[in-house]
Amino acid sequence: GEQFDIRVTVDEFRHSVKMYTLWKPGMEINVSHIKRRSIPSFVFPGGVRPPRTTKMSGTAGRPNTVPSTRVPVLSHVAKSDTGLPDDEFDGISGEVTGMGRRKR
Repeated sequence: GEQFDIRVTVDEFRHSVKMYTLWKPGMEINVSHIKRRSIPSFVFPGGVRPPRTTKMSGTAGRPNTVPSTRVPVLSHVAKSDTGLPDDEFDGISGEVTGMGRRKR
C-alpha cells in the first residue's frame, strides 16, 4: 500500500491532548497503528459501529473510498483515501494513561 507521513498529525493530536485542563505530569499518550475492525465500539457515537459502505471502482473492482471515522479526543483514527479493504486498513489510535500505567 501507499505510505504517508502522519507525524505532523500525531504531534498536533498530542499537543491538543496536553492542553486539556486536567492533564497532570506523569500522564502519557501512546499512539499506535490498529486495524479498522479492532476499533472498540465505545469510540463510535452511541457505542454503535456504523455499517461499512464502499463505492466500487469500475476497473479494479476494489473499493476506492474508505469512510472516515471521527472519534473522541482520547482516541483518534486517521482518515484514509487508500481504498483498502477493512482488514488491510491501518489507522492510528491514541490513548491517555495515568502515571506510567499503560492500557493495552
